[in-house]
Amino acid sequence: DPNPSPNPNPNPSPNPNPNRNPKVLIDAPVAWRQHLVQPKALGAVFRLYMAHRTRTEANNDNVLHELRQLLVQLASLSGHIYGSDEERRGYAAFLLDGTLGILRAPLVNNLGPPGSLPDDVDERVGREYVDVCTLVARLAKNFGAASLLMLPSAAELFSGLAQLQVELLSQAQAAYARCGADGDVGSIDEGWRMEAFDIVLETWDGMLTEWRSSGGDAAGGGLSPFGVVQSVA
Repeated sequence: DPNPSPNPNPNPSPNPNPNRNPKVLIDAPVAWRQHLVQPKALGAVFRLYMAHRTRTEANNDNVLHELRQLLVQLASLSGHIYGSDEERRGYAAFLLDGTLGILRAPLVNNLGPPGSLPDDVDERVGREYVDVCTLVARLAKNFGAASLLMLPSAAELFSGLAQLQVELLSQAQAAYARCGADGDVGSIDEGWRMEAFDIVLETWDGMLTEWRSSGGDAAGGGLSPFGVVQSVA
């Protein structure tokens, strides 16, 4: 066509990553059980991930990202793939413990506000935190607040996540103050800190809603999302 019609949207936004959507679950068939619902398989993925965190090869960040995406997919397995409620709880507990292990060993101990880290380090840290927050969001959506809060490491994991959220918000506030009224705050709004903050905020909202509908304290063994949040407030 010599006169093609103009593109009504010359700068379309990229397609969203489906892994970032905590509502995306996988209704896995029973035949997958023997291959995926295995502590050895999950343990191998977490060990491989932690081993790659110390490497500095050029492609290593992409490998780490792919491993995190694999963990998000594994956290999405739902349906009849679990042989019993006990097996389902055990699977969730293993995922929770592995995720907690990542949060216990941050890539950078003192993040600081946007601009305080070298760009490559900031990007690497950001990708990990966003993916880990997505992993926790998927766990919360798949297994539910009441079930997760009964697991031994749940309080520590969600307390750590709440502390991270407070830290990210504090960093964003510091960056806004530094920019001033006439500063360019677009990079803050679109940065990974606010993306991770939003994921965690949506996760808390979903957990609190599900926790209330499932019977509250009676279903959560006396521990509530409210108590976890208040413990770090």
